[in-house]
Amino acid sequence: MFAGAAAVSFRKGSRWHGKAGNIFGAAMLCMAAAASCLAYMKHQPNNVFGGILTIYMVATAWATARRRDGETGILDWLGCLFALTIGVLSVIHGFQKATGRVPFDGSPGFMDIFMGSVILLAGIGDLRMLVRGISGKRRIARHLWRMCFGWFIATGSFFSV
Repeated sequence: MFAGAAAVSFRKGSRWHGKAGNIFGAAMLCMAAAASCLAYMKHQPNNVFGGILTIYMVATAWATARRRDGETGILDWLGCLFALTIGVLSVIHGFQKATGRVPFDGSPGFMDIFMGSVILLAGIGDLRMLVRGISGKRRIARHLWRMCFGWFIATGSFFSV
């Protein structure tokens, strides 16, 4: 979390911003992977999903900052497919929870709908990037919102424990 605060504090595009951002990204990926594994062992499917979502958001944010304008690859297509699939399934599951069609699993249906909507927006953004390309301000905005949402999930997890 300190590396994230440092990355936000330094001038964007500076050497120090990049170094702090790389440390933050690596720490977030390790933390989210470990959290997903621990949540799986403790039978907490919502936290497994939260960890995987964090990995997706941070990895795509980091890749957006690292690539050149207009560049995409096969991992972008896989990420888009992942986001759209998980987003739709999460929203459906949230509505099923809210209407009592599936048993309560520790979090309200609204939370599944909210997180599913966020990942659906990310997936739609991926699709738009793949179809139209991305450069300039849009590339920076994509990097910023994804990295900050990953940081939001991490801080929420840290302070709610």
